[in-house]
Amino acid sequence: MAGVPSINKFLLDHFQNSITGRLASGIVHNLNGPLQILSMQTELFSRELEKEIADLQTLENKVAGPDIEDEIEQIIARLHKQKDKLSQLESTINRMEDIVDVISKRCRSSEGVRCAVMANQMIKEECLFWEGDLFFKHQVEKNLNLTDKPLILQADECKFRILLDTSLLSSIWAVKNTEQPTLTIHTYFEDEHPIIEMSNNGKPFTPSWQDILTSMVEPDFDASNEEIEQQIALYFANVYAKDISADFNVDGNTITIRF
Repeated sequence: MAGVPSINKFLLDHFQNSITGRLASGIVHNLNGPLQILSMQTELFSRELEKEIADLQTLENKVAGPDIEDEIEQIIARLHKQKDKLSQLESTINRMEDIVDVISKRCRSSEGVRCAVMANQMIKEECLFWEGDLFFKHQVEKNLNLTDKPLILQADECKFRILLDTSLLSSIWAVKNTEQPTLTIHTYFEDEHPIIEMSNNGKPFTPSWQDILTSMVEPDFDASNEEIEQQIALYFANVYAKDISADFNVDGNTITIRF
């Protein structure tokens, strides 16, 4: 059977990846403590620097003599440079905290409870998470055209995140061999219905994704890991869309999710 080796390799690769995924919750827990300490200490240090600069400026106004004033100015200038470096460190720590927060949310199991989901915010979080894929981070041009009007959905947050995940995964595979790969995510309203549209400039999605689970057991089935993963991702995106009462449509290079 031609399909068996490719299926086995696909399942093996995903089993290995699932082991790492199962450890993600513990990794996030271990990162949270040090990050909170770093964040707190940099904030305190920043405040202390600001006070030192203010005290020196006050002293400069009180003392006489150009030599002393020049020396104080040089100290103030050096402190401002240190403050700039500290601001860069704070920005880096904040980004790390955002990444840890996103991973922490992804480690939650579905509770089957519908709640208010801020769709635009979650789309931004997912794009941040997927920067763990270096191809997506460095080579794919990402255009987020998100509606200014709050896009709030009543849905199971975990299932909605998986829907975004599988849609993103299939779109990333579509542009793998594309020159200047581009992914555009557009959210808008149509007759008061929230719409999420994900389009790319890569290879059009194959219509066979709807029959992927049955075609995989056919004797003549043969496909690469990427093709299998893309089609299975589309299949499960459709399953999860239905599970949260959304319409899932694939047309050429565009995925449309309508609530």
